[in-house]
Amino acid sequence: MIKNTSTTADTIDFFAKDNIGNSLDFASNQVVYRIYTALPNDGSFGQSFLSDDGDTVASGNWVVFDISSSNSNANLVATPGYSKGIESSINPEALITGVDQWRLISIPANGSTLNEISDDTAIQGVDDSNSPNIFTYNSLGSFNTPSSTSSILTVGEGLLVYFFNNSNSGSSPLPIFLDVNGAEPNSDVTVSLNNNSIESDSYFTLLGNPYQSNFNVNSLISDNPIQNNIHILNNGLYSPESRSTSILLPWQGFWVESSSSVASTTITFPVNGKTNSNATISAFSKALIPKLDIQFNIKSDKSYDKGCLISFSDIHSQNWDLYDASKFMPTIDKYAILGCSKNNKFKSVESFPYTFEGSANFNLLIESVNVDNELVLEWKIDESLISNYSLTLVDNYLDMEIPINNNQAYSFNHPSVLKKESLTENFYPDPS
Repeated sequence: MIKNTSTTADTIDFFAKDNIGNSLDFASNQVVYRIYTALPNDGSFGQSFLSDDGDTVASGNWVVFDISSSNSNANLVATPGYSKGIESSINPEALITGVDQWRLISIPANGSTLNEISDDTAIQGVDDSNSPNIFTYNSLGSFNTPSSTSSILTVGEGLLVYFFNNSNSGSSPLPIFLDVNGAEPNSDVTVSLNNNSIESDSYFTLLGNPYQSNFNVNSLISDNPIQNNIHILNNGLYSPESRSTSILLPWQGFWVESSSSVASTTITFPVNGKTNSNATISAFSKALIPKLDIQFNIKSDKSYDKGCLISFSDIHSQNWDLYDASKFMPTIDKYAILGCSKNNKFKSVESFPYTFEGSANFNLLIESVNVDNELVLEWKIDESLISNYSLTLVDNYLDMEIPINNNQAYSFNHPSVLKKESLTENFYPDPS
């Protein structure tokens, strides 16, 4: 909003309902906006009041306008930290915090190059001989480094980037902001998927939100089915996130997975997948599938892994299906991870029928590297499972059985492997 208190219009941030049809709950649905520039005094932008002095508003009054206008003078600009991508002439920024490590990002603009981010963080191994700190993973199923910082990147593809936390060679101490000057795509974005290399009967492709607004992952369209979980990198560890409940921020990169038996060749980010919602679930007209879950996590002195989700539903099978998800290896060199192991497949999500006869066994496989031997297994279980089934955790090493109730934990010792190099040493850059 702009208020004219004398002869000059003042730009003022103001809390207001986001006008996207959300509820009136202030804590969940309020967004900060401001008008980027003054509006002409001709009523063409839906003003509720026409000023007498030729500016946007007469002294002491407010101007209201139609946010759907394409005129640059009528753009809404979200205050940093609240960007929703609503007709904004200031493109959204990505805030990189924490410690130096690998992150998955995507530059949300057409025709973008690494020059978009090289002014904010160090890029090496591209135009110089240093170890690279940036990779793509293309439709041929291989990691590659762009040939130069001016090479045009494929919109919709993700980037694996190592962010340094120092002031060396063009880098800056964290936190930093990434910004982009280019315009976002104004039509659907289609990306080729990897169907060339097989890893444990699955294909993986690194993608990213191509738009400068939040994106509903449930709107993704593929020519053949893809797995119902995407994989997000957080603090060096990967976690599966359900496509049906995931809303991606601008700049967010992620992995998709498809089975080799029904390999998809393309995936499309439709424009109508852009959303101004912060919701963690979007059912819309689709019926929700009843399911019950057990989430097992593993904690060490150096890491906390969202380990394995065992999900029960009437639409799940005991074999590999679209509701299963592979386990990704960390990008850090000190970790403990946990996954479900079945038929030589290391999983982050194990789907299973809700109704079955007899008992069902689920093998939990742990791998720990360069951490203390004492680990903590934590779990959270839907109450209906506890009410209808008898659940037991078996420690095969100590030959112990532990009855499982909700929100418990189990401490135990697990020998940690000592390694000088990470499993991702091929991607680990020289920080000098």
